[in-house]
Amino acid sequence: MNSKDYAYIVEIARQGSISKAAGRLYITQPALSRFLQRTEEELGTPLFYKAGKQLVPTAAGECYLEHAGIILQQNLKMQEELDQIIHNNTNVIKIGASGSRGEFLASWLLPLFYRKYPEYRTKVTLNRKETLLQMLEKHELDVIFVNTAAEPLEHICCHIAREDMVLLVNDGHFLLGEAEEKEGCRYPFVRAERWKDCPFIIPAASMNTGQFMRNYLKHLKFNPPVVSEIENLGLIFSAVENKMGISIVPSMPHKSVFCKRLHYLALEGEENGIWNFSAVIRPDTDVSNGIQKLINTAKEVYAAVGQENL
Repeated sequence: MNSKDYAYIVEIARQGSISKAAGRLYITQPALSRFLQRTEEELGTPLFYKAGKQLVPTAAGECYLEHAGIILQQNLKMQEELDQIIHNNTNVIKIGASGSRGEFLASWLLPLFYRKYPEYRTKVTLNRKETLLQMLEKHELDVIFVNTAAEPLEHICCHIAREDMVLLVNDGHFLLGEAEEKEGCRYPFVRAERWKDCPFIIPAASMNTGQFMRNYLKHLKFNPPVVSEIENLGLIFSAVENKMGISIVPSMPHKSVFCKRLHYLALEGEENGIWNFSAVIRPDTDVSNGIQKLINTAKEVYAAVGQENL
């Protein structure tokens, strides 16, 4: 049976009448009657019985209708997805990023990309790095924007920018008055001894940032008071901005830093981390299309915003 056959039976049940169903289906009543008779003969059981002038599904008819409805729904879904692939998906870029990178995408990267290349559309997924890599491998994503400092990847890493691990403080914090320029530091420097007793917001241990921060504090033999542990860098930025405490984060572009509501300070010691923020793609990805344009736009935006943040 094809989907049209299922639709005929469903319409007969919906109308309770062959003549009414025939009118809705734009076929003749005799043709629909012959179709129903032939279908019931093939199945070896009646699908309807008469209750007065109304056709009512038999038990076999109820079973048939239940599965026919599922088949028709799946067929419709398949057709919609095929239409999307045929008409739209050639210009759709499926992007993945961690939740903390959502602001970078929405505030800077995507607006400029759409202005430069209006023929492209994007579909954005925010998730953990490990999940994003799995989705990339399954071809559920075309490109992901993640930190690639922790381990080598089997995929192609297109370098976007360098990020330093920095101390994040709110505007007006006393450390800003003590910070000074230092050779080799991209950001104002303040000695670790000055902030060791400050209230701290720490990233969760499951995060690369959280692992770095714990190792760094252990190296310094510091045990600062922890007011909160948060598993999202974006929320950590908000907490610091609201003066809950200070934190250690990668120096990624952030609106609050751009607007001078938050500030980056250089960490003391050679142990301060340098992270590579990269666009990661599969080895079989065609980078001659919009993905390369997206990556180039990310580099352009990151460089411009990064300079503003300095």
